[in-house]
Amino acid sequence: MRGGFREFLLSAAVVGAGLAGLWVWPIVTDGGGAAVVTRIVEIYHKSNARLGPAMAVLTGPAQDALPPVLQPAADEPQAPAARIEPVRLAAAEPVVSAQCAATSPDIDAAVIGDRLQLRIFEASVLAGVAGTQGAEALTTDIVFERLDLSGSYDVTGTGAISLPAIGRVDVLGRSLPCIEAIVAKRVFELFRTASTVSAAHAARPPILVRGAVRSPGAHAHSPGLTVERVLAQAGATQAHDPASTVRMVALDSRRRELERARAGLELERMRLEAAMAGKELFPENALTATTVLLGADRVDSERAALAAETITQLMRQVHTAEHLRDLDARIEAAERQLEIAQTHFDYFDHRRQQQAEFLKSRTITEAHLDSTTIKAMQAEQVLLEKQEALLRLQTERHLAVNGAALADAQRQNALASELRNLTARSDALESEYQTLEAELDVLRDGGARLEVTIERQDGPESTRTIAASPATLVRPGDLVTVSPMMEGTKKSARLDVRNLPLPVRSAQSQ
Repeated sequence: MRGGFREFLLSAAVVGAGLAGLWVWPIVTDGGGAAVVTRIVEIYHKSNARLGPAMAVLTGPAQDALPPVLQPAADEPQAPAARIEPVRLAAAEPVVSAQCAATSPDIDAAVIGDRLQLRIFEASVLAGVAGTQGAEALTTDIVFERLDLSGSYDVTGTGAISLPAIGRVDVLGRSLPCIEAIVAKRVFELFRTASTVSAAHAARPPILVRGAVRSPGAHAHSPGLTVERVLAQAGATQAHDPASTVRMVALDSRRRELERARAGLELERMRLEAAMAGKELFPENALTATTVLLGADRVDSERAALAAETITQLMRQVHTAEHLRDLDARIEAAERQLEIAQTHFDYFDHRRQQQAEFLKSRTITEAHLDSTTIKAMQAEQVLLEKQEALLRLQTERHLAVNGAALADAQRQNALASELRNLTARSDALESEYQTLEAELDVLRDGGARLEVTIERQDGPESTRTIAASPATLVRPGDLVTVSPMMEGTKKSARLDVRNLPLPVRSAQSQ
């Protein structure tokens, strides 16, 4: 360990000597040895001039280093204590109007689905400094935007928006001025600073229209939108609409097409029911109207399909019957062969027993008994083979009967499935036909009186229904239901579409 430390000191000495040589060599080269001594003396004087006072303070007595403290005289007047003025003035707490405690009927009130654009500015008032010669102190206002709080916020299903560091703020049903005041108050409660808030609608939920209109679905909201304008935009049926005539022609053509489709489905249904019942012909009294709508060729094609189905089923039944008759004949022959084999076996078995008695009395030899025993065994083997053949034939007949029953059940199942699908298609056509007839009735009557109701969400879980008039203002997110007026409906809910403006045309509707 000591050897390593010595080597380190030696290396350090060599390096120091080298650095000193590098520093001394230019001086010696320029001025000789005297120049080196002069330079060292100069460095000493400079360091002494800089560090001398500090070293004197550190090495001398402590009282000599401190400046003397002047004690005022007893009768000398004292200066008044200076008052430290605040640099920043306190902010006043924002006041929220009492009207903001309840929901607002204003059209700009926040609803669920709104997107609000909030910009929050913080204002700091700095106290002024009194000028010379009694000049009045002027305050300084510093206003800057809180970019960490400003942004777009969605009104959630609970009717609140969520701001960073502030938390959830209930804004459902509040107008924009109330939202600004509420947010400013929340900012003051958290940061104790005066803030200015500007709120605007970045996006509003659409209006949903359903019922007796041409374009149901979502429609954009605009300020001042009334029920009358909504019906014009969605395309309520009107008497003076130039498109009504064209619409009636198209609906009438579609009605005739649906009637033919319904007749075709009814014809197919009768074919399936006849095939399931095993009938070969349609009921003639049910084909009169179908023949008029579809023509004789279509009826004949369905008759041919029913006949082909009937013939196929009949041939399948005939084939099954012939196969069963063949099996019955073979089973009958096998039973007769089994009886004969049983007779042979009984004969040889009885004779074997007799010869066994004769052998006891030495009437016959053992060779005769052995020969009879072999014949009995052969007869028994034949008997077993006949029994097995009979069992195979009986099993084959059983499988043939079950196969025929299974094929018939599968056929009935396929026909029932096809009939079920046909019924579903028929129900869909019937529903479309009824809707089309209702629209045609409205157009034929030259327009209709409509009943319009608005479902408006007042809270996260509360909705109220409004009987609307043409001048009723529609708010974003409202569900507008348009239906033909029923008997006994209140007059306040009636809308005469004859007096409504023309619908707004679009490329899709044209």
